[in-house]
Amino acid sequence: MVKNEVVVSEKKERDYSVLLLGLLSFVLGGLLICATDDLVTTFNYILVCIFAIVGGIQIISFFTHKDYLNNFYNKLLLGCSFMWLALIFYKYYMVIINILPILFSFLLFVMVAVLFMKYNTIKNVMGVKYKIYLVMAVLALVVGIFLIFEPLWSVYVYLKITGVYVIMLSMLYFYEFFKNIKLSN
Repeated sequence: MVKNEVVVSEKKERDYSVLLLGLLSFVLGGLLICATDDLVTTFNYILVCIFAIVGGIQIISFFTHKDYLNNFYNKLLLGCSFMWLALIFYKYYMVIINILPILFSFLLFVMVAVLFMKYNTIKNVMGVKYKIYLVMAVLALVVGIFLIFEPLWSVYVYLKITGVYVIMLSMLYFYEFFKNIKLSN
């Protein structure tokens, strides 16, 4: 009898955590859809704080550990790296926001070349033309060019798309919560 009560209690806790996760996802999705410069700046400061805290903890952990020979300086290296990232993100966050879409466009151009090679290989070896590779290559090319000429705007578009995805994910959490309630009754 006690085991059954524990299982029911754990199921209720899991159901409530799914509901809470759905609510938090819905709010996060709404924030991402309504993203402005202030939200991006706030997110940057949060990243700076996280990097600085993790870096500080790693450095302190290195120096409070007494045997340096077994430590191999990994924590010190990791801590210094996180501190460096925190300083870079603090000072140059707009440069990073502008450069990331450009770097992503380079990745898309590489993907275009790979997709064209894959299309030609399949066409020559198997004698089959999979036009989906051409369509995906052209789409990647268009997005890559767009990312080069409008990097900041594309960040906001990406945030809005991510926000819609997160809201859709929250709907799945709500569905799971209500389905579990229906099954338990």
